[in-house]
Amino acid sequence: MDIFSEWRIILTLLIFICTFLTLFFTRISPARVFLASVVLLFITGILNTTEFLSGFNSSAVVTVGLLYIVVAGVEQTGGLSWLTKYVLGNPKSYFRAQLRLMLPTSFLSAFLNNTPVVALLIPIVQKWSSRINIKPSKLLIPLSYASILGGLCTLIGTSTNLVVNGLYQDRYGNSGFEIFEIAKVGIPVAIVGIIFILLLSFLLPNRTSFKKIEKSSRVYQLEMYVPKKSSLIGKTFEESGLTHLAEGGKLEMLIRNSEKSFEIALDDTIKEDDHFIFSGNIGYIQILSLNKGLRKATTKFSTLNFPRQDRILVEVVISKKFPFAGKFIDRLKFRRLYNARALSAAQDGESVLSGRYMMLHPGDTILVEAHSEFLLKQKYNRDFYILNSSENELSRESIEKAPVALGILLGMVALAGFGIFSMFKAALIAASLMIIAGCCSIPSLYKSIDWKVLVTIASALGLGLALEKTGIASLISTGVLEFAGNNPWIILILVYFITSFFTEIITNNAAAALTFPLVMNMVDQLGVNPIPFVMCIMVSASASFITPIGYQTNLMIYGPGGYRFSDYLRIGVPLDIVVAITTICLAPLIWPF
Repeated sequence: MDIFSEWRIILTLLIFICTFLTLFFTRISPARVFLASVVLLFITGILNTTEFLSGFNSSAVVTVGLLYIVVAGVEQTGGLSWLTKYVLGNPKSYFRAQLRLMLPTSFLSAFLNNTPVVALLIPIVQKWSSRINIKPSKLLIPLSYASILGGLCTLIGTSTNLVVNGLYQDRYGNSGFEIFEIAKVGIPVAIVGIIFILLLSFLLPNRTSFKKIEKSSRVYQLEMYVPKKSSLIGKTFEESGLTHLAEGGKLEMLIRNSEKSFEIALDDTIKEDDHFIFSGNIGYIQILSLNKGLRKATTKFSTLNFPRQDRILVEVVISKKFPFAGKFIDRLKFRRLYNARALSAAQDGESVLSGRYMMLHPGDTILVEAHSEFLLKQKYNRDFYILNSSENELSRESIEKAPVALGILLGMVALAGFGIFSMFKAALIAASLMIIAGCCSIPSLYKSIDWKVLVTIASALGLGLALEKTGIASLISTGVLEFAGNNPWIILILVYFITSFFTEIITNNAAAALTFPLVMNMVDQLGVNPIPFVMCIMVSASASFITPIGYQTNLMIYGPGGYRFSDYLRIGVPLDIVVAITTICLAPLIWPF
């Protein structure tokens, strides 16, 4: 081995290690990290121009982009609401309620991205749980877990499946897997997982005092004050109607001359600069916001430049991609970034008020006042997940196209499922029909595509190629094979749990992209069928149940469900083990070594 080859190996290994450490220790998105890595490999000459661009012109990457357009068509027409309207019913027990929720959720998640499915169902489940007198904490974790399990049932169920399929296509030069190939292991895993969740439902929190949960999921606190020349000045509280404004909330506190009073006399007179603390659900806060005699205390820090009649209230959950997660953010800066005003937040199950600066963490639920166009403009913003709003953003015309969008989706599944067309061609036809039929608007196309996922896939292909080209993948594989005694069962177990570990500490797509080239090199050296190993990567990279931060849907329900970190551990750890055992046992039986 010459000095130049040694230098290339050392540099590639350093870039690979730095990629992993950056993903682990920083909040930088995987797309940026992988792109920086592959650019460095290109600049240093380890990859040539053709190799560098190979990932970006891959049909697998284009297929993923087309599928985002198909999902956007179903989402924008309200197809999900149309499907779930009559499904949930009025069950009388925890068992039936969880089953009625998990079955349709897993079915929808098999064909649509998990995030919009869960985002749609969270407010629906909150209202439904109140109607059937079952705590939301008994339902929202099953909702998230069912969406994850459903995503394992088809090739298009999660972006991770598509990432791995793209890597598989590129490595072996074939058309990849058919849409229902993963279902051979995915459906049994989903059935076992759902049954296991039902059996372990007693581990889900069902607290006697549910005040904290209610605050985090439906009730917010808002501070208002009486400005100069307010029509309320001089009126008594009884005359003003502030103590009995509407259902769903109440006046909690009066702050006058820095003195707090929880006991408010109905005959007391309202004065200028009186401050009030109200608590209520989103509907109550909306009515309160329309009171012309009061102003929000947050207007002292940030103002909105559009009239009241154009404003709506929106509940959002902060994601891991929020640029100021874990840091103090100025409310004025928040308004400049999103053209919206943060009114109140729910953190760790408590509704909180803060001054000009606030600290937001992934999983926090915040109530935002924004323009009526906010829902459309921010729908695909990955900084947060939109849960609920004070108005419906869907027009009658778009809702009427819901059956058309669902028909196009089912047609795509049929074309790919029966082998009439490849997944790429079926997705191209479906995406084109969504646009032609008006199910997906042209301006929303760019926003509907998660470009970071596409960049991650394309860059991961280049990184994997560099590991192969320099011989690093071969060296690592040889060491692992010697440790495992060339036993494919031991290697399969190692592959599953190493990928699962990476998923919990970085992200599912990044975990799959990092482990795939190394695992496939081991498989090639061993001379066995790669498919059971590929299936284990797909399942283990997506089956994240242990923490709220391991998967985006787990994070989305964290605030609305009022959960604690330990709630995920109690049911997530045994579920993770059961899913692992089922997958590891089934994969080699279905696709023998």
